[in-house]
Amino acid sequence: MPSANLYKAITKADEKNTGAGYKNVVLWAPVSTFLSIKTPTLTPAVLGDKVKITTAHTFNTDEGFISWKCKTNSVTLTTESVGDDGAKSLLHKARFVLLGDSASTQEQLQDFLNDQCLFLLKDSDCLNTTDYIQLGDECTQPIATVNFDGKLSGVNETGLKEYTVEIATKSKKFWYSSTVTLKP
Repeated sequence: MPSANLYKAITKADEKNTGAGYKNVVLWAPVSTFLSIKTPTLTPAVLGDKVKITTAHTFNTDEGFISWKCKTNSVTLTTESVGDDGAKSLLHKARFVLLGDSASTQEQLQDFLNDQCLFLLKDSDCLNTTDYIQLGDECTQPIATVNFDGKLSGVNETGLKEYTVEIATKSKKFWYSSTVTLKP
């Protein structure tokens, strides 16, 4: 049964987070490190409540979100509709670039490819100190893909070695606005 009709006109006052991009950092955590993963309210009162998480996730001792510094301006998020007519949903894809190459970076990326993880992206608007985009939840986590480019070295060549990571999740994009615990 469809939920109550909460549609409304979109006005100039609704134009929020219109600046381009996200901060140059991605936060992520394996689902196994959480004590509790919070969800949106089961009884939405206002438009947006179905996708807002306002209670803090909690973690096991010495755990929290892991922070990865990303290449400047490489953190992006796109959304497209997928599925058959009458049964469409939204597919959200985040993409970011990690610079350099090392044994520890490679090991983390190959292990996290098949791990169940949640991700947070922070809007580039530094005045907005609370809202994060959360991709995934306790039941459905994003699927990750990783590509590496060692770049060419030469007199006229530019560029740095980099890992490009893409995560995709269907219908699991939330607005997280509570405490963000970082791994010590």
